[in-house]
Amino acid sequence: MDIFLNRYGGFPYGLTMLLSSIDVKSSIVPGIAEDLIRFGYPSLARRALPSDLGTTIFRTLQVRSLSVRTTTGSWLDLPAMSLAIMPRAQAVGAGGIIGVDVLGRYRRVCVEVGPPVYLTLAQG
Repeated sequence: MDIFLNRYGGFPYGLTMLLSSIDVKSSIVPGIAEDLIRFGYPSLARRALPSDLGTTIFRTLQVRSLSVRTTTGSWLDLPAMSLAIMPRAQAVGAGGIIGVDVLGRYRRVCVEVGPPVYLTLAQG
């Protein structure tokens, strides 16, 4: 899924993110986090999160917006959020993972495997 971080201001950054219903926290890989920090994302923090290895402390990065291109060519803008910085998505060449913390905001989440791949997020 192609994503843009901070599409409306500052330094827009595009990346491919995976969907995961088993990762409790959305994340980006360390290399992308380093780029974002270099271009002015100052909001770094640390947070204890469950992982394969038990509870682990990860660095996190606060992003102002996360935008997903829709099938009509418009954008679905997700609110500001914190992303864990972890290398898991690197193993398959992705820049990050959209986890349960984002998917859980919606009443219904459907993925149609393509090509093309469709993601349906229903609110309310």
